[in-house]
Amino acid sequence: MPKDEFFEKKKNKQYFSFKVNPSLEATDNALHQTQMMNRRVGEENYSEESLISENEQIMMRLKNQTLLSEISDDMREKLKDRDKTRLTRNNAALLFIDKKESADSDQMDRIKNELKELDRILRLPMANGPEEVYQKYRDVIDLLRFYTSSKHPFSSEGKRRKNRALEVQKNLTEELERFQTAMEEAAEQQGGQQEKLIPMNVLESKTSNRTEADEAKDMVDVRRLQVLSLKHSGGSKDGKEMRDVKETFRILSNLLNGNVEGDEETRREKTREVKDVYRRLIEKCDRYIESHNPSTQEGKRRLKAIQDLKERSQL
Repeated sequence: MPKDEFFEKKKNKQYFSFKVNPSLEATDNALHQTQMMNRRVGEENYSEESLISENEQIMMRLKNQTLLSEISDDMREKLKDRDKTRLTRNNAALLFIDKKESADSDQMDRIKNELKELDRILRLPMANGPEEVYQKYRDVIDLLRFYTSSKHPFSSEGKRRKNRALEVQKNLTEELERFQTAMEEAAEQQGGQQEKLIPMNVLESKTSNRTEADEAKDMVDVRRLQVLSLKHSGGSKDGKEMRDVKETFRILSNLLNGNVEGDEETRREKTREVKDVYRRLIEKCDRYIESHNPSTQEGKRRLKAIQDLKERSQL
């Protein structure tokens, strides 16, 4: 069987599910998680350039309805929640590392300290329930609102800081609303026991009562998003070999998503069909690999992705 796929036969039930377990690296690349997952507001070892670049990636994906339509509704909403949460953290980090030639005012110094404290409590279980977290959001938003309404800068530096403060104020206002809605849903799932919930997990849709099959489908979606998002810079269209890889993978991921009901013969036929598509996918990958010898970093990245896809699809 392919290295990244295995079958689980359910005892006493006439169906099985396909599962795909992509590498951690593949998952991180697809979800832009690696750095953002560990980023904490208050740390200063983040470059302005990397934060802005990540924000551009996030905004591009949030607007790319064509790509997002390729994955399940559930996974699409989960990705949007995660991206919006990371966008807020990045913007807060940008404001935190924004330095003036002179020292920060007492007002800005307090805003930065409160942003840091909010980030801290969002990562801890809610021992006293969600109201304490709600109030911390409101406190920070009020500080930002007072700052932005009282500042009328003339310098480019001052205008930049005010715009960043406005962006964080907007992000946190929207995030508070999302968090309150998510907490209402999470409370129902947890039977009213909210003390053990971690706000950041709630924001990123990680608390729902999902089955193993649901999580398996998510992994298929992650892999699908990774492959289908391989693009040329500058808007160049895919060549025939890449289009063939993507279309075959699209067929495979559709087969891998979902259960198969029926008798033993039906399940065997489904297994044969999946294996056949895996073989076709490997052939398409071979054709792409044999016909490409890239010299650019972007081309090498695409080639490496297809080589990895082939390796993990070997029968």
